[in-house]
Amino acid sequence: MKEKVYKCSFKHCQHESCEVLQGEAVLVGKRHMHKDCSEISENIANIRDLYYEKISNTVVIKQLVSVINNLVFKKNIDAGYILFALNHAIVAKIPIKSPYGLHYLVDNKRIKDLWNKKQAEKVVAKMKEEMLESPNKPDVDEAKFNYIAEEKSGFGDIF
Repeated sequence: MKEKVYKCSFKHCQHESCEVLQGEAVLVGKRHMHKDCSEISENIANIRDLYYEKISNTVVIKQLVSVINNLVFKKNIDAGYILFALNHAIVAKIPIKSPYGLHYLVDNKRIKDLWNKKQAEKVVAKMKEEMLESPNKPDVDEAKFNYIAEEKSGFGDIF
């Protein structure tokens, strides 16, 4: 039986054909999307909702979404990073006076360093998990390296 093909309903889908197979499709509401498209869409919605709830409920939503889309699709900034930066700004009580403040927030060096540290921890955790799942690979803890230094003579041997 042939698998059904859907058109990705994400407006900013960056896949070549925008077609997604039924087995690979993620159902968001009644819409079918690629997995990565659904993650981006969900992150954008979370950013919008978080900004509206915690920063300003008088913001013009169209303006806020325009700023978020500009960051994500024109400046190619990960939507997960923007959500992380916004959460950090709320916890650290960094003032954000308008949606355009998100541009400065994502350029903050301290937030970038925290994000990179978090991503590195995820990679290490994933590598450890993979090593535990596959017993055929050598364990890093079991690998031992031996180095024997040669004795060197000092200036006394020259004279």
